[in-house]
Amino acid sequence: MMLLRIRRNWRSLAAMVAVPIAVVGVLARNFSDVAALQSRATPEYVESPAAWVPFSATVTVTFPGRPAVVGRYFRASTGSYRTETGPALDSPKVIFIKNIPEAVHYLRSDTGWIRESQPSIAAQALPPRFRKGPLWTNYPYKLDIRKGETGSVTAASGWSAYQVTDSHGVMKLKVADLNLFDVVTQRPDGRYETYTDIELGEPDSRLFAPPVGVPIEDRAPRQVILPTTPR
Repeated sequence: MMLLRIRRNWRSLAAMVAVPIAVVGVLARNFSDVAALQSRATPEYVESPAAWVPFSATVTVTFPGRPAVVGRYFRASTGSYRTETGPALDSPKVIFIKNIPEAVHYLRSDTGWIRESQPSIAAQALPPRFRKGPLWTNYPYKLDIRKGETGSVTAASGWSAYQVTDSHGVMKLKVADLNLFDVVTQRPDGRYETYTDIELGEPDSRLFAPPVGVPIEDRAPRQVILPTTPR
C-alpha cells in the first residue's frame, strides 16, 4: 500500500514539473518565431554618408511634346540647395533656394524674389535615412555622370545606384555616395529628370541666398510654389 502511494506521488510530481517545462518550451519557440518575423518585417537601413555630401550638377528635364528644361543644381554641406532652371543653362527663369540654417525658402521668378519662413526644415541639418524595402533593387548598370564623363546611365563603370519604383510607377535611381540623391527620375507620363556633370565639393555659400540688396517679398508659409526639380 505504501509503495503504491509513493508511485502515485512521483507520477503527480513528474506531471507538475512537466507542465511548466512544456510551457517554457512553447514560450521559447514563440519568442523565437516573433524575433524571426520582426527581423524579416523590419528592413535594414541603406548605407550612405551620415553628413550631407556637397556637390553641383547639371539638371535636365524632358517631357514628350515640350521643350527641354535645363539648369544647375547646387547642394551645400549644410543640406541647403539651389536649383536654377530655364530654357538654357545661362538663362534661368526660376531659381529656388532651400536654406536650412536660416530655415527659409527663396523663390525667384518673373515677379522677383519671394522669401518664406520654414521653421520645420531646421531639422534637416542631417540627411534622412532610408530603409531598404522590397521596392529597392541594385541597378544593373553604372552611372557615368561625374563632371567630364559621358553622362550615360547604362555604363560599365561609374557610380553604383539603387533602382526604386514606387506604387505609382515612378522609377528613381539613387546614389548612396550622394546621400541617396535621385540622379534619375522617370515618370509613367514620360517626364524624365536627370543630373549629370556632377562635381563634388562645397559650392559658393552666396548661392544659397538672394543677391545682396535685391528687393524680397516676405510671404506666409506654404504660399511659395515649389519648382519642378526640388531636392
